[in-house]
Formats: sequence, C-alpha cells, structure tokens
Amino acid sequence: MNEKIIPYLTTFYFLNSKGFTDFPPGYSRDKKIVEYIRSKLLEYYSDFVDDFGSEIDRIAHIQFEKMVSTKCLKKVEDDFAGSYYKYLSGNYDGYRSSSLNQAIASRYNEIGPSFMTDVLSAIIREDNSQVVEAAPAADRVVPLNHNDPAASSLKQQAAQFVEDLKSANDLGNLNAVERDVAIYEAFQLSDLLHQPAVRASEVEARSIRLLKWVAEAAGSGLIGAAALALLAAIAAFFGFPL
Repeated sequence: MNEKIIPYLTTFYFLNSKGFTDFPPGYSRDKKIVEYIRSKLLEYYSDFVDDFGSEIDRIAHIQFEKMVSTKCLKKVEDDFAGSYYKYLSGNYDGYRSSSLNQAIASRYNEIGPSFMTDVLSAIIREDNSQVVEAAPAADRVVPLNHNDPAASSLKQQAAQFVEDLKSANDLGNLNAVERDVAIYEAFQLSDLLHQPAVRASEVEARSIRLLKWVAEAAGSGLIGAAALALLAAIAAFFGFPL
C-alpha cells in the first residue's frame, strides 16, 4: 500500500467522526483493542476496503501505538497476566490533535468532505495505475473511468464551472470579452476531463493557467471560489502540487 495514505486515513477519520466513543470498558489486551480499532476503520472506510482492506491490520496497529504514546491508552503491567490497556477518554482530545495532519485538515476545511474521496481515490489510483514505467511521471496517462466516483464528480464540477461562468453576474475584474475567453477555455478543460484518458501534464498546465487567472481576476466572489475549488479538486485527483 502507498505509505502516503496513512496520514490521510487518520486525519479524515477524526475530521468526520467522534472517534472511539464506544471503546471497550475496563482493561483489555492489546489484541482486543487493535481488533476494535480495525473494526471501526473498516466500518468507516467501507467504500475503500476493496482497495486496501489487506492493510487495515497494519494501520490499526499504527493507531494503537500512537494511542499508547499519547497516553490515550493507559498500560498496566501484571506480573502474572501480562500487559493490559485502559482507554482514558479524558486524554482523547490530545490524541485527536496529535493525529491530525494540519496541512490535510486545512485543505479539507477549505474544500469539504468531497476532498476525502478525491484524495483517497487519487492515491489508490496511483497505486493501481498501469502507467508505462519508461514514461516520465509528468507525462503519465491517467484513465477517467466513468465508474470511478471521483472521476465522475470531477467531470460534473468542471461542467458546472462552465455554466457558472455563463450565468454569473459578479465577475470581479473580468470584462465581457475576458468572460467569453474564460468560458471557451473552461469548456475545453471540461471536454478534456470527459475523455476516456488524458495526460496528467496537459490537465495540469491547462487548469493552472485558466483557473488561477479566473480566480485572481474574479476575486473573492462565487466565480473566484468556484475556480479555486475546481483547481484543488483537479490537483488532488491528478496528484500535482499547487
């Protein structure tokens, strides 16, 4: 499994849930606690289990060790019975804070829950891609499978951006001629994203040129925000930095 996915799993779990609210009471063996954590992650990430279900055990052990190190789990040694652990709910906030990757959390707060699906799908797709090894990473060909929820969401967002440009009243510093240019280029970008497969470098170049220009010209209004949201979604899907 791609190692990049682990901090995302941890962060998204704590951004979207109340955590381990029904933790086993009293003292438990480490095996029982790891199994509990594993069951919670499997339940929460059920949409992705087919892609990394075999790695859930390792992720659960990583979570367990972090809970011990942050004193969210109290370890008790017994000379005869061995080690036991008890969940300390009062230390939960400290554990939660230590588990959040602030950079990921910040982007999540900007974009919303769809960012989780986009990023995890992109990481999984990167692991499963059948890119020719001789091809430079920037020129890799990325399939846009219509059965992929993240790809479908991205296509819809791109098409909606074209419609928003056509109907918006507040375009900031974009004049009528520039609006027409933006609509034409946004349509081209949307059309590109509706192809069966595309070169990542081509999408990156087009989306950055267009969407950063529109965002800067349109300012903080609806169109500016929509341009930035679409750019962030495209970057997450194709895995290029902003």
